[in-house]
Amino acid sequence: MSGLSKTLAWIVLCSVAVSEASAADMTARQVTAFLFAVPEGRTPNLTNKDLSGLDLSGLDFKKAKLDGANLYGADLAGANLSGASLKSARLDRATLIGPDLSGADLSGASILRPNVFVDMEAPRNPMLSFKGARMVGANLNGRFDGVDFSKADLTSAIFGPRDPREEVLITPMATFAAANFADANLSGANLSMNGLENANFAGADL
Repeated sequence: MSGLSKTLAWIVLCSVAVSEASAADMTARQVTAFLFAVPEGRTPNLTNKDLSGLDLSGLDFKKAKLDGANLYGADLAGANLSGASLKSARLDRATLIGPDLSGADLSGASILRPNVFVDMEAPRNPMLSFKGARMVGANLNGRFDGVDFSKADLTSAIFGPRDPREEVLITPMATFAAANFADANLSGANLSMNGLENANFAGADL
């Protein structure tokens, strides 16, 4: 086999390996069928599942257990995740336009640079709400302008890069312009290096 042939073969093998390593555990259709089949009153268990890159928009997750799930780049627009458990889940780069996350448990979750806007302009009414969600120790970085965090538990949450050396060239700080933190618990959280223009902190525990 010539040197060129060996190189091409190596490139193909590497491509296959990367594809297999990044492939989701389920297809969007399988997730839909699984959730539909769960009997009323039972909690769907998707713990530690790799659902990265899937179009899961509009799905009712029925308060599913998604602890440790990889939802990187997943489309969750309009999904019902109210009351779901997403502890230590990865939602980096996920599309979060209009999902219901009220009362969800996102403790320790990673939410880095999600898409929360239909276009580049921040909406007049928030398209994303974490109202009443538990987000203890969660890591948020990116643009969260106008997002509703009212009554959320953000104790010891990390706003911005977890390490100052991370993502500095791409997203130097998180922005929360006009975000609603009313009655939220922000004890132990550091918001000092973030954009907070017109944010509402009425009744918040700082």
